[in-house]
Amino acid sequence: MSEAGEQAAPMAADVDDAYVHKMLKRLTDWNVTEGRFAKCSCDTCARTSPWGCLLAKLRPKLQTFVAANAEAAERFGAYLDDRPAVGVQTCCLVYLWLADVVTHPLVDQQSVKGLEAAWPLQGSRLPEDVARYLYGAGLPELDEGVFEVSGGAQAEGSNEMLVEFVRMARELSAQVLGQLCVCKCPDMDLLNEWSRQSVEVRRKYAWSVPNEAALSALARHVPL
Repeated sequence: MSEAGEQAAPMAADVDDAYVHKMLKRLTDWNVTEGRFAKCSCDTCARTSPWGCLLAKLRPKLQTFVAANAEAAERFGAYLDDRPAVGVQTCCLVYLWLADVVTHPLVDQQSVKGLEAAWPLQGSRLPEDVARYLYGAGLPELDEGVFEVSGGAQAEGSNEMLVEFVRMARELSAQVLGQLCVCKCPDMDLLNEWSRQSVEVRRKYAWSVPNEAALSALARHVPL
């Protein structure tokens, strides 16, 4: 990695999809540059991420620039407030990178239709029938509407899990983008904390015991 001292927080006017693309390119470029030497196969990294040991060594660098990282995160966060789907897409890319699968053929494409400018990989979507033949599945196209909550977060019947997930993705993405801007690397502790929080969200919503309303909705579609 290059020397820390790096880059000041971006001006608010500079943050757009193209700027997000530029920051995420710093992350995916590790597969080409740092990756040949920095991936690790120790027992811990084998269970978590091949980048684990490298990210652990970079903690002091991140701690040196806490204030600059926070300032940059605030600028990115303000932008993502109006672009929630970019926050979700960014969060997905970060974890694809962490698992070292950003070069998989089914991933090498924009994940959300219309947000190509914020996706750092070149699109090369396989025809769905070819993808299913080779890999057993094809990735469906998504658009920004998938992440919108009709009537707002407090509306009756709103998808509370989606609201919480989009909020968490926005916060994580703002912080990671800020760190990539200033230090050119993410904080492993931050990624671990987000993973822990996401499990809590799934426990609260996705793994909950269905109530009467849910059972009634399922009953309208029997047999399942």
